[in-house]
Amino acid sequence: MNKLLNKIMQQFDLTTDVQLAKFLEVSSKWVSRLRYHKVELSPSLILKIYDKTGMSIEEIREMAALGSKNEKS
Repeated sequence: MNKLLNKIMQQFDLTTDVQLAKFLEVSSKWVSRLRYHKVELSPSLILKIYDKTGMSIEEIREMAALGSKNEKS
């Protein structure tokens, strides 16, 4: 998940999770929960990321899944 969040931050020149949360129109607490694998990436957040970034749904899902597998090992 961090791979996806970090890519968005880099692509849009965001330096903090608070800025990322505002960009995605979610709470900073939600971003923290995503980073620490407390919640799954919801369909509505996938659509927000798609709308805000122009990334494909497939790319979003792939980056979220691959990042999560690598981060847990």
